[in-house]
Amino acid sequence: MRRIKGLFSVLLIIIILASCAKKDPPDFRQIRWGMSLQQVYSLETAAKLEEVYIDDDLLIFNGDFYDEPVDIIYSFVDDNVTEARVDFIAGERSMQDMMDVFDSVAQQLTEQYGQPVNPDKMVWVYDGRRGSLPNYFVLPDSDNPEDDYIYLLYNLLIYYLEWETDRTAFRLCLEDKTQYDISLYLEAVCLADLD
Repeated sequence: MRRIKGLFSVLLIIIILASCAKKDPPDFRQIRWGMSLQQVYSLETAAKLEEVYIDDDLLIFNGDFYDEPVDIIYSFVDDNVTEARVDFIAGERSMQDMMDVFDSVAQQLTEQYGQPVNPDKMVWVYDGRRGSLPNYFVLPDSDNPEDDYIYLLYNLLIYYLEWETDRTAFRLCLEDKTQYDISLYLEAVCLADLD
């Protein structure tokens, strides 16, 4: 009888510990890399996102990300989610507005994942051919944030920050490839071995 009580006690402790064990945290939103398209679909529709498009290797939703309107795109390889992209919808907002959104999202990502891998967000696109620049452009000799607006609009400057966890690389980018076609996006890419 004593042996049965001891065995029962050990079994009860194992069950309690198993139920209290932490689940692995999500890699992006509520998603873990390697989930199937159906699992991602179920989680995002439960979050009340509106489906826009679905096929074998893409799943696209409209929704909010850090209180900003976005399109969220999940990419799948062999029915395993391996990448997500969040496209912030600029609509009629100005470059300055999108610069502010970039800074706000960057701050929230820093709070969640720590300091970015690259602390300087400015990446200069200008390739050294001064003759190709309009005469009224003067390349910056100082870090004047008010000039960033013009340099971003003419695709001479990109705002880019990157964070990493053990399983995910996050890349936040603001650019304007064609004048007045503002693109702010966040890529979340799987770094984990899914095999």
